[in-house]
Amino acid sequence: MIYDNLNRLSEARQEFETTERLEPDYPGIHFYLGNIRFKFEEYRQALHHFRTTLESYNPEEILYSKQQTYLNLGLTYTNLEQPDSAQYIYHQAIRDDSTNAEAYMRIAREYKDSGEIDQALDYTLKAYRLNPTDPDYEFEVGTLYFQKGEMAKAVQMFKKAIRQMPWNYRAHYQLGQALMRSDQPEAAQSYLARADTLRGKLTEIVRLEQKTRQEPSNMMYWANLGEAYYELGDYSMARESLLMALSVEPHNLVLQNNLAHICMDLGRYQESISYFRNILHADSTLAQVWLNLGVAYAQADQLQQARHAWKTALELQPDNQYAMSYLQNSGGLP
Repeated sequence: MIYDNLNRLSEARQEFETTERLEPDYPGIHFYLGNIRFKFEEYRQALHHFRTTLESYNPEEILYSKQQTYLNLGLTYTNLEQPDSAQYIYHQAIRDDSTNAEAYMRIAREYKDSGEIDQALDYTLKAYRLNPTDPDYEFEVGTLYFQKGEMAKAVQMFKKAIRQMPWNYRAHYQLGQALMRSDQPEAAQSYLARADTLRGKLTEIVRLEQKTRQEPSNMMYWANLGEAYYELGDYSMARESLLMALSVEPHNLVLQNNLAHICMDLGRYQESISYFRNILHADSTLAQVWLNLGVAYAQADQLQQARHAWKTALELQPDNQYAMSYLQNSGGLP
C-alpha cells in the first residue's frame, strides 16, 4: 500500500501479488490488485479482482470501501467499452447508497458520451445537489448547459468553478466561449487569454507527471512538479507532489520549508508548524524560520508560542523589522 501511494507501481504490484500467493483471501487484497491491474491497463484482470472484492465484501472490513469498489468496477467497464455494464454497476452503487454523488456523475458521463445530453444533465444536477461545493461538478453542469445552448446558466456555473479552481484551463476556455456567444466579446477575450496561459503551464505539468511515472524515485521530478502546481495556483496538488519528493529525501530541509509555506496557504497550520519545527531541530539558528514559525502559530491561534518564536528570531537577528512588528502588534513588546 505504501508503494502504491508513492506511485512505485511495479514494486506495489509485486508485494500485492506476493500477499495473494501467501493468502489468497487476505482482506482487501483483491481491491488493491484490481487498482494496480487497472493502472497497468490490464482491465480484464482488474475486472476479476473488483468482482471478487464485491462478492466477498465484509462490512467490517476497513481497508477498502464497497462504494469505491463499485466506482472502480464501473470505470473498468468503461475502459473496456462496455457502457451498459458500467451504468448497471453505478446504479447498483446508488441503490446501496443514494447519496453517492460520484456514482450519479459517472452515469451522467456515460449519457454524455453517448450524446444524450438531457439525461446527462439530469444526473449531473443530482450529483451537484448532493455536493454543491464541488468545483468539478460545477464545471460539468456548466458544460452541459453550454451544450444545450443555455449560455446564462453556463456562464454562472463556469464562474463558480473558476472561483474555486482558478487554474482550471477548461473552465476559463469554456467561459470565454460562452461569453462570446452571449455577445460579451471583451469579457470573453480576457478569459480566453487566461486559458492560453494556463494551457502552457498544464503542458509542462503533463510532461513532469510523465517523468514522475517513469522515475518515481527521482526527487527532483516530484519537486519540479510541485513547483509547477504551485505556480499554477493549485496548492493541494503542489503539496501532494512535494510530499512525494519528501518521501524520497525525508531529511531535505528545503522541501520541508516549501511544504510548510504551502500548508500555510492551505490553512493546514499545525502541519506547517511541524515542518518548521523539524527544520529548527536540524538548525536552530535560522531567524527566518523562527519568524515563519511564529506566523504559523499565530494563524493557529497559539499566540504565546508565536511570541516566543518571534522573540527568538529577534535574538538571532536584532534588526529583523518583521519580528519587531509582529511582537508589537501582538502585545509582546512595549
